[in-house]
Amino acid sequence: MRPLIVFSDVTLDGFMTGADNDLGFMVADPQLAAELTGDLTAVADTMLWGHASFTPAGAYWTAAEGGAGPLDEPDP
Repeated sequence: MRPLIVFSDVTLDGFMTGADNDLGFMVADPQLAAELTGDLTAVADTMLWGHASFTPAGAYWTAAEGGAGPLDEPDP
């Protein structure tokens, strides 16, 4: 059996915004993102997303310049 790695952003109430839906606390950090992506892809070959997270993300990826790679390819 392969190991299971869980990477999750979680809050106690399950809603990740500040007052009035403010997302100002989220700071883009390209170095951190690259390290996390590199660390995860070095040991993981599958990502499991929930419907509520995947729907908007998948819509973006399939419309983004350069395409979405495997998301653009039909399942065999």
